[in-house]
Amino acid sequence: MATENALRLEVITPERTLFSQDVVSVVIPGALGDFSALPGHAPFISLLRPGVITVLGPLSGGTKIFVSGGFAEVSQKTCIILATQAVPVDQLDRSKLQQQIQEFQEDLKLEKQSVQQAFYEHEILVIQAKIDAVQQNVYTG
Repeated sequence: MATENALRLEVITPERTLFSQDVVSVVIPGALGDFSALPGHAPFISLLRPGVITVLGPLSGGTKIFVSGGFAEVSQKTCIILATQAVPVDQLDRSKLQQQIQEFQEDLKLEKQSVQQAFYEHEILVIQAKIDAVQQNVYTG
């Protein structure tokens, strides 16, 4: 449980709990823009956009986690992030990501069905956000 001067942060994906620690603050890529959560925060829920969660805390030391989307629920003592996909930024490989974008762009050119085209376009946007995270074109706290 979070102490009085800490916020309990949980980053959860369908596969596992990726992060679970008391933190000083966290910057979250909300659907309407980045926001910070601190101990004592007013309760609310936000959709997430593809981007980077920046964690500040005594044990986390500026941890950065990429999320592809999902929800964040913030309360006075906790912040629970339910992410569609989450990966530490330091585990992302820019060259592999660029190759994935090329493959999706080629598939998109050949695709005739609008639903599948929308899927490819979304995947390209998520991968580009991962590349941006690797290039550190994100909020650094």
